[in-house]
Amino acid sequence: MALGAGAAVLLRIIFVLIITAIIDFPLLKFVGGVLLWIAIKLVTPDESHRGARVGVADSLWRAVKIVAVADVGSRRC
Repeated sequence: MALGAGAAVLLRIIFVLIITAIIDFPLLKFVGGVLLWIAIKLVTPDESHRGARVGVADSLWRAVKIVAVADVGSRRC
């Protein structure tokens, strides 16, 4: 669990650095503000994940991968 949490923190740091680098593109902030569907998707519940199952990890690194992928997947809009 500690390695999975560490991987999640590392991925967040990497994503922040990437977003910080691309946020200065012209009109990117405007386009992000115009896309209302992002806000709507964040407010409405996601029915596609009901009853989803995650496989059992047979090794430590597979468990770290499952936690990291689940964390990145939960952050999508």
